[in-house]
Amino acid sequence: MIILGISDGQHDASACILKDGKILSAVNEERITRIKLKGGAPINSIKYVLKKNNLQVKDIDFVVYGSILTPPIFARIFRGVQNEEE
Repeated sequence: MIILGISDGQHDASACILKDGKILSAVNEERITRIKLKGGAPINSIKYVLKKNNLQVKDIDFVVYGSILTPPIFARIFRGVQNEEE
């Protein structure tokens, strides 16, 4: 199983490739763009980890996505309130 991991945080956007639970490669966007704490969509990082591992998008079984806003801040703040109502 091959997994593409993506983080698009406000800073330190990154991508990684895992194969059968082992990290094959990972890179922060700032290493490629040379812009410190580069955030946003890690397009360059995704291209890099795919190329480094001789993979194409069709080879990816799952994409996992993490962000500072996952889940949205509103949902995190009110999670306790939601559980109390049940």
